[in-house]
Amino acid sequence: MRENKSKLARSQQPLRCQHPAGSLPFTVPFVVFLLSMLGCTGSTTGPSIASTSGVWELQTVNGLPLPFLRPTAQYTQQIVGEDIILRANNTFASFTIERFFAGTTPPASAPDTVYNLGYWNTTSGDLVIGVANAEQRGDTLTIRSSDRGLSTYVRR
Repeated sequence: MRENKSKLARSQQPLRCQHPAGSLPFTVPFVVFLLSMLGCTGSTTGPSIASTSGVWELQTVNGLPLPFLRPTAQYTQQIVGEDIILRANNTFASFTIERFFAGTTPPASAPDTVYNLGYWNTTSGDLVIGVANAEQRGDTLTIRSSDRGLSTYVRR
């Protein structure tokens, strides 16, 4: 049995995301987001950790329901869904189901899942997830980001 587990572990392929030809797999705001997370730390001010922690499910982007299309000069991004897990140790994980394609009509191919890890904090009473400002009101969480605007989540 131990031998079978070892073979299984060696046979698993790494996750790969496909992006349109000529496009970069990560946007500039995403790279800035990742680099800036290195300096984030937790805080004890602002909303309590217990009330903020949990699983949050994306409902709308800029007031529009999912799936949401975000066209750029090079490609269109379709956001199909997203969950954010805010943990009590001030770390987070997000899982975004999305497609990148040319034009404005989504292809029939399956979307990719993109994973993000980082830190959240409540410095000076403001909720910040990664580098994005957020606001929590009960079981509703809104996040304002530079690349897609205002995203609204509900607690699951």
